[in-house]
Amino acid sequence: MAEEQTTTTAQTTTTTAPVAKWYEGKADAETVGYLQNKGLADKPLEEVALTAIRSHREAEKFIGAPANEILRVPKADADEATVKAFWEKLGAPANGKEGYDFSSIKAADGSPLASPAIDAVREIAAELHLPKDAALRIANRIVKLEADRATETDTVRQGQLAEQKAALAKNWGPNAAVNLVIAQSAAAKLGIAPEAVTALESVVGYDKVMEMFRVVGTKIGEDRFVVPPAGGTGVMTREAAVARMDELKADTAWRDRYLAGGAAEKREMASLVAVAAG
Repeated sequence: MAEEQTTTTAQTTTTTAPVAKWYEGKADAETVGYLQNKGLADKPLEEVALTAIRSHREAEKFIGAPANEILRVPKADADEATVKAFWEKLGAPANGKEGYDFSSIKAADGSPLASPAIDAVREIAAELHLPKDAALRIANRIVKLEADRATETDTVRQGQLAEQKAALAKNWGPNAAVNLVIAQSAAAKLGIAPEAVTALESVVGYDKVMEMFRVVGTKIGEDRFVVPPAGGTGVMTREAAVARMDELKADTAWRDRYLAGGAAEKREMASLVAVAAG
């Protein structure tokens, strides 16, 4: 009888123990949590090392910088003192608008500049916590813009004045010099200051203002000083004015009244001098 051999094959299941993480037993719980949050917990050590090296090289750009060169931007709910300290480190003055010094900005004549625009810059700079040098640059730029605008306005005004004077000279013709004396004398007699006359000219026009005062002068008798004496007609010429001045200087009674402060005598001599000077 054949001997049957029963071969029993044992099925052996080998259970492989899990490989320990490279940081286990070496890193504390906080470090492990950091590695997990950064997605490095399951990475090979070599990859983690390269990542750490790259991060460190980036951090080296800031390592060693002075504390006053590193600023932390205040959070939205930061208190006023924290916000103020932050801006002061960026160059804003500690004492608000009084800390902005614009004394280096001068007027055209070298005097300290007094400009509403500059005062406004100081107010706004304080509100925005601008660095002092930035506020000064803005103030300088505004002053230049104001000066350029004033120059442009003056240029336009001078052009208009030249046109108005030409129109007046054409309208007055050969009587221009005499009429101007009459107009100026009338303005003076009415007590209107030259500055007021200039202001009026800028609104109405030089030619219209001068013609207005000429008409007023003829009505109040200012023209009597610049018409030929002794019943002459027309207007006084330069030669006639010089001759009249010589005549008056030889008149002792007239001279005494003039030296005594006679108003009529002074106006007549001033008018004659103006006509003689053209």
